[in-house]
Amino acid sequence: DKTKAGEIFKKVFCLWENQDVVLIEGKKSRLGVGNDLFTNTRSLKRILCPSENAFSAYEAILTEAMKINKETLILISLGPTAKVLAYDLYRQGYRILDIGHIDMEYEMFLRKEETLRKVTYKYFNEINERNPEECTDPAYINQIIAIIE
Repeated sequence: DKTKAGEIFKKVFCLWENQDVVLIEGKKSRLGVGNDLFTNTRSLKRILCPSENAFSAYEAILTEAMKINKETLILISLGPTAKVLAYDLYRQGYRILDIGHIDMEYEMFLRKEETLRKVTYKYFNEINERNPEECTDPAYINQIIAIIE
């Protein structure tokens, strides 16, 4: 039942409203690109990680994440790796939210889609869209502070 999705999204967006945010995501996920998911943040930076099997680079991801100021809100969308990373960073005093697939859910909501559909520029594992187009959006590119291979 998605009848209250709009209300729910508004409430969720309040979690990062006027916050400095670092998004830790898969390299091809591109959360918020092409929609207004994070337009209410004070600032948004990104750490890009492997799109698949991110846990293989866990130590590098954790090391990079530990460089973030503890006043910054960290949002993670990195599959199963997100759970472990969130726990480890929380234990170090960081504010963390594992936001999972919120971007794709929001995309489907905006499009009023009943079924999952391809979204330009975005990796979407649930429909086997693993090689999206490259994204050359300057705003997106300027948000990237680290790339972990």
